[in-house]
Amino acid sequence: MSKDKKQSVVIAGNKANLARLGLVITLLAKENPKRPGSEARDRFDLYKNGMTVAQFQAKGGKAIDISWDLKHGFIKVGNAVKAVKAVKPVSSAVTSAVTSA
Repeated sequence: MSKDKKQSVVIAGNKANLARLGLVITLLAKENPKRPGSEARDRFDLYKNGMTVAQFQAKGGKAIDISWDLKHGFIKVGNAVKAVKAVKPVSSAVTSAVTSA
């Protein structure tokens, strides 16, 4: 078994531990794809772009939801560090204006 396959097996076997990794959720589905009136639909509505897996689970989302939605392309999950680096830093002029006010 290749290293990539081993890693995906480990991650798949520990979906409940995703919250500990600080992973950030991005919604890919434009509308809620779940059946109206279902509990899964209610949990899908908990997703917000930029929230962490831990935040989703704290609101009542389940690891199985994340797994299913990833598999079906409804969401993607990425590293929080990449999301933080994507934010533009505040310019020094703005910083000095705020601190001197």
